[in-house]
Amino acid sequence: MIRGYLLILLSFWAPLVHAGAWPYDKGEGQVIATIVHARAGTQFDEFGEATPAEFRKTETSLYWEHGLSNNWTFVLHPTLQDVQFNTTAGAEDYIGLGPTEIALRRTVWKNDNTILSAQGGVIFAGGGENIPDRSLGEGGTDHEARLLLGRSLHFGARRGFAELQAGYRARSDDLPNEWRLDASLGIRPVDNVQIMGQIFAIQSEEAIFPNRQYQSVKLQTSLIWDRSFGHSYQFGLYQTVAGETIVKETGLLLSLWQRY
Repeated sequence: MIRGYLLILLSFWAPLVHAGAWPYDKGEGQVIATIVHARAGTQFDEFGEATPAEFRKTETSLYWEHGLSNNWTFVLHPTLQDVQFNTTAGAEDYIGLGPTEIALRRTVWKNDNTILSAQGGVIFAGGGENIPDRSLGEGGTDHEARLLLGRSLHFGARRGFAELQAGYRARSDDLPNEWRLDASLGIRPVDNVQIMGQIFAIQSEEAIFPNRQYQSVKLQTSLIWDRSFGHSYQFGLYQTVAGETIVKETGLLLSLWQRY
């Protein structure tokens, strides 16, 4: 049975071209305040079969990107968690600081439509959920390397983008390392609205007992409305559609974007 649940490390995409792989000019950036609420009544066991579970999570986060130069971007992503769930070991709950990520992203290559970036980050554990399949508070300082490939698209007169990210996360305390793959596609049906579809996949390496291997595939759809220049709102829904040793989450998110 699952001892914990997977913290979703949401990836956020700006409603303009500045998203993911794309850098900010020096002194420019964005701040995104997000609240996520998720529940689960089932979980995927180690064989990928659905079994009963009881889980609830409300998470609040700030995501800050700031251009240090035309090629370097600083990223800070702290979180606060309110978690309640039941395991075979009993009920667990936590309210307080969750994981915090600090990263630097650099543009490697770009042309008029395509960009390749590389990002390195450090994730500091909080007192809540830090890793899948472990009790609250377990885990230490992790490191992640990531490549980001983005392309601006045109669908007739409509604008859009596609992006693929591949990452490797090195876990501490003999926990299994992770491979991560994120894919995103966005399109603007009208000038001030963007619709996005995203896939987030995680596959851990083999684990040494008492840790266990795990995997997860999540689908997310979002709508972003640009209320004014530099100020936007996002509404999104997500669902865990497959996995092993992971809860089957259904959640929604609300975000406030401020670019400067």
